[in-house]
Amino acid sequence: MTEIRRRRASDRRDLLAGMAHELRTPLNLVIGFSESLAQQPDCPPEQVAEYATAINGAGHQLLALVNIWLDVARIEQGALELQSDTIDVEQLIEASAHTALARATHGGARLDVAPLAQRVRLRGDERRLRQMLSQLLGHALTFTQAGGSVSVRTMIDPDGDLAVIVHDVGQTQGLGLYLSEALASAHGGRFVIDAAETGAVATITLPADRLILPSPSDLLQDLS
Repeated sequence: MTEIRRRRASDRRDLLAGMAHELRTPLNLVIGFSESLAQQPDCPPEQVAEYATAINGAGHQLLALVNIWLDVARIEQGALELQSDTIDVEQLIEASAHTALARATHGGARLDVAPLAQRVRLRGDERRLRQMLSQLLGHALTFTQAGGSVSVRTMIDPDGDLAVIVHDVGQTQGLGLYLSEALASAHGGRFVIDAAETGAVATITLPADRLILPSPSDLLQDLS
């Protein structure tokens, strides 16, 4: 029990340190551009518009970080209520990938999504699962250089659980990753990051009792 408490305290310290780092960048941007506007009363309109756009973007980034923190707090307090939706896994991953690409902080990185070998559905909170995957994929794209790629593949593992494997996730710390871990756990699943020769690999595993595997008639329909 002492070791578990020590590990949780260490995780909390890492989380707070990571959050402070992620908050610092948009806060510095807001302060810097607002000070520039205050010190330049005759600033050209186009420059004012540029600064205002940058401040607005940083504000949205800060709001997103605060919302993530609130979600993590709800999960840790057991106050997050999950919906029970029937979700098409392939559509879930495609939608999450689209969101992650749209929100990526810089372009030039490719996201490769391998098709599923069979149609799989699961029971869970669709909005939260999409949030989990979008956070993970967005983090991976953010820390992938232009010309690089992030790959996603989904499989049923030997235990019958659903595994979503993302390679390469870049940096292995961050508030978004902590939220992904918390949401996976809230669904009875696991979130693990392992080191690999060409970058870190994140695996989200959702339990077999949440899966709805295709019936023989579904398989025949897919083949027709």
